[in-house]
Amino acid sequence: MNNCFALRFNLQKSGYDFGEKPQVFAEMFEQDKAFIEETLQQYEEINTKSAEKIIAEYDIRRLDFLKDKKLMLLGDSNLSERISYGKILEKVLPCSVVDGAVSGWRSVQLLSEIDRMLLNNNPDIAVIQIGTNDSFFCDKEAKTLCVSKEEYQRNLESIIEKVKNKGIKVIVNAISPAYCEILKKNHAFWTQTYENNENFNIIAKYCAEKAGVPFFDFRDIFKDKENYGELFYSDGVHLTSVSQALIADKFVRFLGENYGNN
Repeated sequence: MNNCFALRFNLQKSGYDFGEKPQVFAEMFEQDKAFIEETLQQYEEINTKSAEKIIAEYDIRRLDFLKDKKLMLLGDSNLSERISYGKILEKVLPCSVVDGAVSGWRSVQLLSEIDRMLLNNNPDIAVIQIGTNDSFFCDKEAKTLCVSKEEYQRNLESIIEKVKNKGIKVIVNAISPAYCEILKKNHAFWTQTYENNENFNIIAKYCAEKAGVPFFDFRDIFKDKENYGELFYSDGVHLTSVSQALIADKFVRFLGENYGNN
């Protein structure tokens, strides 16, 4: 089994049906167990170092308002992975952090599950980062969007409304860009353009502003394409520990600025 695939399949919740029987993956997991355990340990060390750096550089007392609170992350694979910035936040924030992200999800999946997820977890703050999989083109020639911009807007507005109606504070995150040249080269089916990513981010920001909730835009860390090699994995979509640590740092400061001691 390909090690990268083994890691992704076994270490994050997935919305995909891979069409394989469970015992097949159990056998594959056993074959890659040593690799996965070693990588998990590496991830834990990376996350710990990233958290220690944030704590050393930022006055965490500004986040005392989070004590005894619960923050829930809602989104797709860039939130659900073991190396995601959510794992760093678990080590930094004075609150519990619930990972409600599912690899492969689009806005329609999150919308269909949001009521159940909120009921089961009862968060005080919900962080919504969804749209990466919506914004892809479902063919190599970039002719057909996986989800139309109109449908994405309707779904995101409904998600935000459902969360707000339960008295939960909402933060809407930007959609991380893709390394489009690498994605088109290495992915068998989907592709992306920088223009389309920007269009979906405009929608996400509009939905946040319309609902009167903060919009966390971390995309400035991707402004220099010369650094994309260390910010993205080779699939051109998923974010490395370098970019995840940068996002975690920005998010902690964003929380302090928008909610600090409120």
